[in-house]
Amino acid sequence: MSPSEGMGLRRVVIVDPSTARRAHTRELLARRLGMRVVHEASVLGDLSAHLPEVGRAGSAQLLLVIASTGDTAPRVLAACRAAGLRVVALVADAREATARTLMDAGVEGIVSVRESEGVVLSVIEAVRRGGRAWSPRVRAVLDALPPRPALSAQESRVVALYAAGHTIGEVAIRLGVREDTARKYLNRVKAKYAALGRPVRTKTALAREARVDGWLDAPDGNA
Repeated sequence: MSPSEGMGLRRVVIVDPSTARRAHTRELLARRLGMRVVHEASVLGDLSAHLPEVGRAGSAQLLLVIASTGDTAPRVLAACRAAGLRVVALVADAREATARTLMDAGVEGIVSVRESEGVVLSVIEAVRRGGRAWSPRVRAVLDALPPRPALSAQESRVVALYAAGHTIGEVAIRLGVREDTARKYLNRVKAKYAALGRPVRTKTALAREARVDGWLDAPDGNA
């Protein structure tokens, strides 16, 4: 969605579990950026059912997610973008996995809640005018991320399942392929990591690297 000429996007949806913080954000956006909140939700999941109405022409244009509770579900964020919303995510921390997840979801802006109010507003301003922006803390995390292997859809599924603790036989069943085929996918993944100087010879090593790269949503004790 293209921002209005010289004005930028003005209608925003806020997702934040804190009612008081939503009220403060609503007032801040109106006073500093001239933006109007047209819909609010506590968590991203609550927004899903309302996407058709908040994303239709003349309604919301930008989604501001206060992800202080880890509420960064990539599928919902991708659906929001498909509905025409540009997305800015405010995160409680800027861990590698969080940054990868948000980048993979295609969000236009990421900012740490530890940044100053001025920095937060500058990221929102850049995104609402059609750009992409990362706050200094987030940029430092992104710059430090190791190169990530390019995995096919099947390879990424093998990583997610195997690194989460499933046996290669269980992975094959879930993918609907033969066990030797699943093992070929796994060996390709290991070869791609090795080519980047990041060997993953064990399941534990694969889980560690996959988590950094965003292939796993959260730590799993079975890895």
